[in-house]
Amino acid sequence: MDKKKLLEGLENGGSKVETRAVFDIYFERMGVYIAGRYNKLTRNISQTPWSFGDEEEEQEQQEQEQQERGKEIGNSVQEMIGIVLKDYFQFTSCNFSAAGREDIDVRMLGRGRPFMMELTNAKKINFDSKLFVEMQAKINQNKNVIITDLQMSSKNDMSILKKGAEYHKKVYSCIVWTEKELNENQIEKINSMKEFVIDQGTPLRVLHRRAVGIRKKMIHDLNCRRLRKHSNFYIVTLTTQAGTYIKEFIHGDFGRTKPNFRMLIDCEADILELDVLSVDLEFPKTMEQQNIEARNWLLTQNTK
Repeated sequence: MDKKKLLEGLENGGSKVETRAVFDIYFERMGVYIAGRYNKLTRNISQTPWSFGDEEEEQEQQEQEQQERGKEIGNSVQEMIGIVLKDYFQFTSCNFSAAGREDIDVRMLGRGRPFMMELTNAKKINFDSKLFVEMQAKINQNKNVIITDLQMSSKNDMSILKKGAEYHKKVYSCIVWTEKELNENQIEKINSMKEFVIDQGTPLRVLHRRAVGIRKKMIHDLNCRRLRKHSNFYIVTLTTQAGTYIKEFIHGDFGRTKPNFRMLIDCEADILELDVLSVDLEFPKTMEQQNIEARNWLLTQNTK
């Protein structure tokens, strides 16, 4: 409504006010939080959907692709979990958070990585334990991402997840190639190294999205063993501080990580495969009975 006309109408007792006011009222439910652990068993899916260019255009494109493919499972951990949860909670959007992240070509094994999802404007929120068993089992049908300990959580738990992502220990296993075959003295030297600090410059591969700087990270334990006799391939297991770039520690990243595995063996080295074996964070609580029932539910469905 024009401000001048409004004032004139008020001065004349409101007789000249002919335009009615229109209000839009929207109601949204507070965020609903879900927690669990996930294992990623393949080397070709990311943790969250990749985004390029304008966010609004990307969102529209994702929604259009989602409509075209119906209920087809997406190509990220978030999508594979979220597409099943959406059938139950009927939310409009979701935010995925985890205790760190692995690269697209890295598997997440062991007990899995703790995660939380914030579900926005969920229409349904009350589910008994049997439905959580069903949700967990349906997610695990895809066989690329397996989840355990699925449960309701709260916003307060997000601080546990974020703090854990900064300070927890992580265990990795990788297959490493070396230019020369290592002798026993070199292997013993590597295996004797405990609790040492490395300086990691921002890796070249993430310079486009990370601030330039030097970060000190702790290597708690380092172990090297031959993959087979008389070869240049080794299995290297590391226990490190969260946030350590393992690939760069192995090949040195053109000297941006010091010391590095290449310096320790005094020859070229490169990483061929990498797996995360453990994320040392006791969150969320273990739901062992639910995990068993979800496996049994899945077995029942597979035999039909």
